[in-house]
Amino acid sequence: MRQETKKKLEAAGLASYTAIHDAPDEDLRKLCAEVCYDEKLFRKRIRLKNSWYQLLNTHITLDHIAQEFLSQELPNKGVLKIDRWGLQQKAELLFAMGAMTKQTMDMVLVVNSLRNKAAHQHGFQVEEKHVDLVLGAFPDGFFEQVGEKPSFRNMMIVIVALFEAERQEAEFRALKRKGALANARRVLEEFQVMPKD
Repeated sequence: MRQETKKKLEAAGLASYTAIHDAPDEDLRKLCAEVCYDEKLFRKRIRLKNSWYQLLNTHITLDHIAQEFLSQELPNKGVLKIDRWGLQQKAELLFAMGAMTKQTMDMVLVVNSLRNKAAHQHGFQVEEKHVDLVLGAFPDGFFEQVGEKPSFRNMMIVIVALFEAERQEAEFRALKRKGALANARRVLEEFQVMPKD
């Protein structure tokens, strides 16, 4: 569990897992709904018209989300030294653990691939073929309601939002699991102290 989540739970009077079990789902969802990255800074940086800069900032934000995601999913993350891993390894581990969908992993990996090209190819520019590559990582019809091809910038914002939403949902599910286990222990303890007939 992330330190920020622990602090929020304590402030809400949910310091024990049995209290978490007894709390309404909407209260737990609110506690998990806070984004783990500086959303204002990301939006400010991605507003610039430079696609290369948008790509770089998206990659940095995705890597931060992946780091936070793994921090909440791995109880002994220090053993793996994930802070030294690249975004691809982090995303693949999250997918292998069942914490991240394949669709989101594919989107993150497309961004990672483009960022690697930008970092290692002198003069790299985001071209229409790269925009199409990112668009191809989305499910068919995802942007149909928009009525036009989305901009590179907007696709970067959506990928970050989807990844963060999966992290938040995983955090909520983990709290529910821990609450259910605490409740099972409570029931078992009550059963053990019941008088025998």
